[in-house]
Amino acid sequence: MGNLGITGRPREAVKTGCILAAITVLLLVAVETAAFLALRGSASEAPVRSSFAYQRYPWAETFWREYDVSRKFAYQPYVVWRRAPYRGETITVDAEGLRRTEHSQCGAHEYRIYMFGGSTLWGTGSPDWGTIPSLLAEQYQKAGRPVCVRNYGESAWVSTQGTIKLLLELKHGERRPDLVIFYDGVNDVFTAWQAGRADVHQDFDRIKARFEPRAQGRPGTFGYLLDSNASRLLQDWLAPSAPPRTVGAGAPLGEPAELARAPVAGYLRNLDVVDALAERHGFDYVFFWQPVIFADQKPLTKEEQEIRRAKSQAWPGLEALYRSTYDLIVRESRRNLVYIADVFKGYQGNLYLDFTHISPDGNRLVAQRMYETLTRLGL
Repeated sequence: MGNLGITGRPREAVKTGCILAAITVLLLVAVETAAFLALRGSASEAPVRSSFAYQRYPWAETFWREYDVSRKFAYQPYVVWRRAPYRGETITVDAEGLRRTEHSQCGAHEYRIYMFGGSTLWGTGSPDWGTIPSLLAEQYQKAGRPVCVRNYGESAWVSTQGTIKLLLELKHGERRPDLVIFYDGVNDVFTAWQAGRADVHQDFDRIKARFEPRAQGRPGTFGYLLDSNASRLLQDWLAPSAPPRTVGAGAPLGEPAELARAPVAGYLRNLDVVDALAERHGFDYVFFWQPVIFADQKPLTKEEQEIRRAKSQAWPGLEALYRSTYDLIVRESRRNLVYIADVFKGYQGNLYLDFTHISPDGNRLVAQRMYETLTRLGL
């Protein structure tokens, strides 16, 4: 019998094939790793962390390190996402996904305040003790009236998600709130600009596109490759974060003044829903419409002017939509709706970290205005 082993050229071919396969695997690993790093970097808010506003904060480096690590989200019923639990020196998120609120005393008899909003309420850019809920609780504490403040804010949430979360808390919570505060505006407008329509959550089209292929997938396919970092980076590159030029099935995107009416109408309907819940469950509520760099009476510093210019250039039409929307809201006359987008009027220093997030100094001004308003309303 002759030797059945692989010899000569066949053996060289197998060797070459193995080397090529190994090189291919290494290249795929390298591409996937590079894509992972690129995606991680794009989501890290680098312009914010290097801001002038952080040069004097000794906790800044620790905060941004913890911010990166804590930026993990869990799927939640109805509201879609909320942060996973995390414990650090400057950021603490409990088992419910709620950010820690300093100066809050949640005993059996304290006055209970539930606060809803987006990342500005959650406290992007601020440690636990520098968020708006913590600073509001501090105002009550200094006045000799300890309160229990719960921060339900979450990144990118619109007012509808806050309204749904309030409903869930009323259904399942052991105690009802005495006062409910909504601090919204920026995300409701941004989402309308992003999607070309109102009443959707942020990144609706991307989340929809990622869910539907997976739901329709079949065993034995390569659909899992769509979830790779390289695929996500390619999708982001092919579909950058820019406003869609059409709405739905090809309808033209409206003018800012026309498009502005949709988020305002949706926002006011949420206020009506909360009003009905308040009457049924016996709590007070106030909706605060928040500031944004595009529609603010603050004299912008050189750095803030550059932030505004860069964002307007990168996202055409966004500033015009904010101005149109804010013009509509400021004319609304409702006892439970308070326009505080002018809270920084006359302030000369730097406050904005980007077009919406503000420094802890800005948070303190917002919390002070809230407290003064609530006191005037007897709350």
